[in-house]
Amino acid sequence: MSETGKVLGCTVCALVVLSASVASGDAITYLYDSTVDNPLGPFAVGVGDTFSLPQYNDPRPLEGVEVEITATAVSGNNIWDNESASGGWAEVTMGAEITVSSQTPSAPAVIVVIPEASERDDNLEADDPNENGPLVIFGPYTMNADFADGINPPVNDSVRVDTAGATDNQVKVLLAAMGDDLSDWIGSGNVTWDFTSNLRASNQSNLPLGQGQSDPPTYQITARVTYNIVPEPSCLAALGLGLPALLLRRRSRK
Repeated sequence: MSETGKVLGCTVCALVVLSASVASGDAITYLYDSTVDNPLGPFAVGVGDTFSLPQYNDPRPLEGVEVEITATAVSGNNIWDNESASGGWAEVTMGAEITVSSQTPSAPAVIVVIPEASERDDNLEADDPNENGPLVIFGPYTMNADFADGINPPVNDSVRVDTAGATDNQVKVLLAAMGDDLSDWIGSGNVTWDFTSNLRASNQSNLPLGQGQSDPPTYQITARVTYNIVPEPSCLAALGLGLPALLLRRRSRK
C-alpha cells in the first residue's frame, strides 16, 4: 500500500481558506492505487477485490473525513454490425459499474464509479454481402460479420466504441460538525473496503438485423482518504471562515 502524508501548517491557514480547500487545519492523506498496489494488473469486470487504508491515529481531534474513489477503464470495446439490406443508425455504449462498500459502519456505504463511453453513427451503410468476415446465420439468412479483421474493401456498416481512458470519480465527506460519527475512523488499524463490478453495455438501432461483439472493459482504481484535523488555536479564526465552504462541499457531494 502506498501512503502519502500531507500536513498543512497553521502558518498557511489563511491561504487554505482563500482557496476554498476542504482542509481548514491540518490534513493527512492516504492513497490506494491499484496501478502500484495490485500486482495482477487491471481488474476485469465481474472480479472483485479488497483494499485497506490506515485509520486516523493522531492525538489532535478529527474534524472530518473525505473519501474519493476514482476508476479508469484500461481497455474494452463494443461493436454493432448492420446485417440489413438497408442503411440506418446504431448506437453502442460500454462501461462498468463499480460498487465500493466498506466494512466500517460509518464509512460510505456505497460509492458507484461508472467509466462509460458511447458512440453513435447515423449514416450506417447497408450490409455488403461481399465483405470479408466470418459467416453468421440469422434464420434463413447467411451473412458476413464485417467487424472482423481483414475487411477488404472496408464497409461503413458497423459502429464501435472503445472504453480505454473513460473515467469517473465519487467523493463522500463526513463532518463532526454535521453530527457524523467519526469514531470508526480513529485507531491504529485499518479501514477496509470491498469492491465489485458489473458490465454496462447496450446496442440500439433502427435496423431490423444486426449483431454485436464486445470485449468487456478492464479498469484501475484509486482510493484517497483525507483526515482533516481541528486546527491549532491560532487558526480558529480562519476556521470560522473556512467551515462554510467545507459544509457546502459536503452537501454538493451527497
